[in-house]
Order: sequence, then structure tokens, then C-alpha cells
Amino acid sequence: MIRSALFANQNIIFRASSLSRGNFLRASSKLVSGQNFGKVSVRFNSSQPGNVIPAAIDAIKASANDVSASASDSVSAAATTVVEAVAPSTVAAVSETAATVPETVVSEAVASSSSIHNEIANMSSIVDNVSITSDQLGYLQSVGLAQTWYWPADFLQHVLEMVHVYSGLPWWGTIVATAIAVRVAFFPLFLKASDTAARMAPIKPQIDQLSAEARRASNPVEIQKIGRKRKTLLAEHGVQMKYSFFPILQMPFSIGFFLGLRRMAEVPVDGFTTQGAYWFTDLAASDPFIILPVASAAIFSATIYGGGELAQSYGPMMKKVMMYLPIVSIPITMFFSSAIVLYFFVNSALGFLQSFLLRNNAFRQWCGIAIKVDPPLSDKPVENKSIRETFKDYYEQSLERSQAAKEARDLEEESYQKLKNERKNVTIELKKKN
Repeated sequence: MIRSALFANQNIIFRASSLSRGNFLRASSKLVSGQNFGKVSVRFNSSQPGNVIPAAIDAIKASANDVSASASDSVSAAATTVVEAVAPSTVAAVSETAATVPETVVSEAVASSSSIHNEIANMSSIVDNVSITSDQLGYLQSVGLAQTWYWPADFLQHVLEMVHVYSGLPWWGTIVATAIAVRVAFFPLFLKASDTAARMAPIKPQIDQLSAEARRASNPVEIQKIGRKRKTLLAEHGVQMKYSFFPILQMPFSIGFFLGLRRMAEVPVDGFTTQGAYWFTDLAASDPFIILPVASAAIFSATIYGGGELAQSYGPMMKKVMMYLPIVSIPITMFFSSAIVLYFFVNSALGFLQSFLLRNNAFRQWCGIAIKVDPPLSDKPVENKSIRETFKDYYEQSLERSQAAKEARDLEEESYQKLKNERKNVTIELKKKN
């Protein structure tokens, strides 16, 4: 940069020292107004020609871009350009001034130019990010969301973004469509699990009896015999217990929906505050009338009453707990964002529809799965226990099972040591005979 250059004929004085980051651009923009700012001062006489200002600005820009390659040459070229635009008689004066620029000034100019270029690059990156909207892929990443593909919340955010961009649906429609798509994708797994539950129902009393015998048994050999009986009974009725765990595979997606939508509402993402529906236009805020939380709890309770999503037959106590649990959770869910509760509502409604279909034997026959048969009634009267008594009995049974398992392990260890000693004695006798 030229610290001081005097153009006598036009009475122009331009002084500049090492500009701080970003000041160069502001200096160029204010050059035409003759304002004083920072360490830059520009004064123009009212009689100066009209072409001086554009030429001066171009010269300054040229010197800033080229100074990192050849600082002194760029300064001289800039000065020459300005002088030629004003009057040929001042070329010698400006060239002499440029030649006397100290090395420290050149170093400062190089550092200033590098800072300016870095600042421009950063500003360009920021402008690119700001220009991305929610109807473009990559928007969620630009606001700090959907950073990976393996974490459930990030994965669901990617899926929601793709559905939103390619379908053109508003955010509430995107949430509904994605929830339906996930349900449809997992429906075959629920069919297999429901088929297993239907095959298991007729033999449930026998399975429960064998399980009770195994808990009471203390001899490992006896426990193994009971296990073989149980395995044979299941095989005869075509029951494969691994299918019972298939619905658990949906759990990561449900958690991903909850965490992903919560983060999107916290930002909130572009359109979340306006692309709701009906009374919940702001998906980032909670439901103002608490309609969605209450409706979700009611539908979920009705689903459990009908046998759950697998159309199973729950015990009276389990059914009571599962029915009232969603209602108790309303004081918590009422503070969730409308986006989360909308997903709960859609998921509960789809679960109710799935339960209705799986209770229909005609639909089960069409799908090729076992017809649902209610288990035979037990001869023992059903005890209507309270929740406290139920948990107490469960705790006592757990202690009994733990104690029985410990005794079985001790007996097994004792039998193993006895067998080991017998083999050792036989080996010693054989060696003596040889």
C-alpha cells in the first residue's frame, strides 16, 4: 500500500497503513464519498475529473490482488495507473514516491492482502450456506443437523429431508408420509411376530408349566430334560421364538424419530414454524389445545385393549398397566413440540389399524399366517391383584429363581469336580498297571 501519494494537479491525498481484516473492502466502498474512517483518508477537490475515482478504485483493487506476488511492482503499477488516469505530468512524481516505499510497508501490505483474501473466502462460504433453504438437499447439514448416516436421529433427518425435497410436501405432511413409510416397511416383521404369537397361544399353558418346573428344579440334568421337552413342543407347533423379537427392530427408528424431530424443532429448521396444519401451525411449539397428546394416548390405550399391535392376549394386570400408562404420560407429552406429538399420533393410529387387521382372521388367512386362537382358560381362578402386589410377587419370584440358579451352578460344579477326580484316579490306576 502507498502510505502517502500526492497528486498536485488534482489535489488528491490518499493515505493508508496496514489495513485490518475487512477494512479494505469498506475503504473501497467509501472511496467515492470522501469520508474519514479508520486509518484511511481520501480527499478530492471538486474540480477533479470524473474518471479519476473509478481509475483509483481499480488501481487499489489491482494492487491488493497482486501484492502477494510482487508487492513493490504492484504498488508502482497501481500508482502509474492512477497517475495516467489523471495527468501524464505526474508520472515521475508518483513513480519516485512508490520507489521509496520501505520494506516494512511492503510486508504489511502482503499480510493485509492475505487477510483480505481469507476474509473474502470465508464470506463467500457463509453466503453459500445462507442461500440454502429447506427445499434443497444439504440444508439440514448447513444448520448442524444430519451430520452422519449411522446415528438413528441423523439418519431419520436425512430421510425426512429427502421426502420433503422430492415430494414438495410441507413439514407436517413430510412427517406423516415418513411415519407411514416406516410402518409399511416394518409390517412384514410384525406379521411374522403375530404368526409366532398365534402359534404359541394354544400351548402357552404347557410352556408355562414347563417353565415353572425348570425354576423349581435343582439338578442340571433335570433342567436340561425340561429344556428339551420345551424345545420339542415348540417345534411340533412350528414356533420359532426368534420371530418374537422382530418388532424390537423398529425401536431405533422410533427413537430416531423422537430425537431427530426434537433437534429440528429446537433449531428450528426453515419452515417448521409455518408449515404445520390446522390448529398446530407451528411445529416447533407445543400443541396449544393439547389435542394431539390426548388423542395419541387414547388411541394407544385402545390398541392395547384390543391386544396390542400383534393382537396378543395380555393378562389382566398387564393390560391394565399398558392401558393407563399413556394417559399418565399426558402431562409430559403436552410440553413436547407439535412435530413430535404429531408423529406419536400418526404412529398410534397406524398401530391401531394394524391391530384391527391382525385381529381379523380373514386378513390373517389372506396373509398366510396362523389363525388367532384364544388360549384355553385356566382352571385356577384369576386373582385380581393390585400393581403393588404384582411387583412384590415378581420380586419374590426373581429371588427364588436366582437362588435356584445359584444352587444349580453349585451342584453342577460339584458334579464336575467329582467326575474330574474319578477320571484322575482311573488314569493313575492305568499307569500303575502299565
